[in-house]
Amino acid sequence: MDIINSDRFLSKDVAAEQPWLIDDLIKTKSLVIVAAFPKSGKSFFTLALSQAVATGTSFLGKFAVPNPEPVLICNQEDSEGMTQDRYKMLALGSSIPTPAPGYMNFAVGSDLRVDDPRSLGDFKNSIAKMARIPRLFVFDVLTTFHSGNDTDQKQATTIVRAFNSIRDDFNACVMVVAHCRKEAGKGNVRIRGSGVFAGAMEVGILLEKTGSRVDVELENKFADTPKFSYELLKENGGIKLSELTDEIIWEREISELKREQEASEERLKDVLKDTRPTFGDAFTEIACSIINGFGRLL
Repeated sequence: MDIINSDRFLSKDVAAEQPWLIDDLIKTKSLVIVAAFPKSGKSFFTLALSQAVATGTSFLGKFAVPNPEPVLICNQEDSEGMTQDRYKMLALGSSIPTPAPGYMNFAVGSDLRVDDPRSLGDFKNSIAKMARIPRLFVFDVLTTFHSGNDTDQKQATTIVRAFNSIRDDFNACVMVVAHCRKEAGKGNVRIRGSGVFAGAMEVGILLEKTGSRVDVELENKFADTPKFSYELLKENGGIKLSELTDEIIWEREISELKREQEASEERLKDVLKDTRPTFGDAFTEIACSIINGFGRLL
C-alpha cells in the first residue's frame, strides 16, 4: 500500500496520468462496459471504435482521437472468419486509413479465463512480450471470459478485479462487451449479471438498435457526454457507422409525419367515396382541408 501525505497527493498531475484515448468518451486506465441486447451491433461498434483509436481518426466524425494507440481485440464469442469478415466490411465501408503495423491486434478464440490466476498470468505474459503494448483492450463478450457465476457478487468481484489488474498493469483502457438483462430497465441496471459490474465501470455505454439506427446512452464518470445516435449503412460493399445528428433525426421525423398525414388523407378519401351520394363533394373537401391544416402545423 502506497501511503502519501496530502501535499504529494494534491500535487499529482492525475489528468496527465490518465489522458483521453477518445476525447470526451474514454480514457486510458479505465474500465468501460458496452452493453446491448444480442444483434444490436456491439461488435461493429467496438471494431469501429478500435479502428479509430488504432489510426488516430475521429470516431463517428464526432469524437477526436488525440493519438493513434495500439489495440487488442479479444473475441471469444465469434469465429475467426466472422470477426475477419466484419473487420473487412468496416474497412470497405469507411474512409479510415489502414492501421500501422502493430496497432490493430486480434486474439480470437483464445480461451482466456480472467478468474483463473494461471490463465490470467499467461495472458499478461503474452501481452508483455508484444512489441507495442495495447492501450485499449476489448473483451467480447463478458460471459466467455470467466468460468464462474457472474450473478454472484463474490465471483463477479473476482472478475472485475482481474479486468482492473489488466487496466492497471498496462496503463490501458479495458473495454468489456456485455449483454443486457432480458427485463426492461434503466441505466446501468440493464447490464446482465451482478450489480458489481455496474458499480465498477467508469464508463457505461448502452446500445439500443431499431432498424439501422442505434441510440447510444452513456454513463461517464470523466465527462458529461450526451447521448448520441448513429446508423449502420451499407457503403462501397461494406458497412459504415454514420452519425445521426439532431438535424438529420428531426428532418426524418418530419418527413415520416408528412407521409403519415398523406396516407391518412388518402384513406379518408377512400372512406368518403361511399358518403358522397349522401353528403356530397363539399363534405369530402372540408374533411381533407382539415387534415391538410394539421399537416401544415407539422
